[in-house]
Amino acid sequence: ANLLALAALIGVIVFGIQLAERRVGAAAGWGWLGAALLTLALTRSSTVLVAGLAALVALGVLLLARRLSTRGRLTLYGLTAAAAAVVVGLALTFRETLLDLVGRSDDLTGRLDIWEAVIGLSEQRPVLGWGWVSYWAPWVEPFDDLVIIDGVRYLQAHNAWLDVVMQLGWVGVIVFTILIVTTGARVLSWSMDAPLGDPASTAALRLLPALLLTVLLVHSLAESRLLIEAGLVLLVYLAVASRLRGVTVP
Repeated sequence: ANLLALAALIGVIVFGIQLAERRVGAAAGWGWLGAALLTLALTRSSTVLVAGLAALVALGVLLLARRLSTRGRLTLYGLTAAAAAVVVGLALTFRETLLDLVGRSDDLTGRLDIWEAVIGLSEQRPVLGWGWVSYWAPWVEPFDDLVIIDGVRYLQAHNAWLDVVMQLGWVGVIVFTILIVTTGARVLSWSMDAPLGDPASTAALRLLPALLLTVLLVHSLAESRLLIEAGLVLLVYLAVASRLRGVTVP
């Protein structure tokens, strides 16, 4: 459900941008947008719902930032970061109430046990980790019996950052953080200002990279998909394309 929900959320963002850009016909655009929204609702994924809300907030912040000066933007970004920290703190404080509202267990559907096991393993090799493996290979120690809940063997940490700590150590976390920060700075800058003589890049389209990166990063707090398959491909695309001429969609 979480994989399908993430695909649906990305679809909502992309189809919405295409409609705003008039890159597709109204019937096709609204039809696919409706299908994506329906799929997202049917999956009932709390993780992706939070990522979607974060993308919605990011959209509002970006649209407001476009109306401000450089100093105003920096102030807005600072206030947004502070507000996000407060929201996270309140969410942790009232975790049980929030989980009851969305029908989830107090242990975050087994994630607390998974995170405890991963942290314990990473403490054994904190500098360089156990080696890069992406999906945990169930036939290789220590992943063969690292986390087994109700007979189900788990193959990821359900948190991309904990997976990086375990597999690549704190050295890997530093490098990974630099990648995220620099990519984020570039897509944020690209979403604000259109270069002269670039008519193909319009206002709505330039919001797409920042919204996609927001979804990936928020989702990475409860899933490790950022390091696996499509999640890693999309992150690499955003990182590389943002260094060239900007990120575009067909």
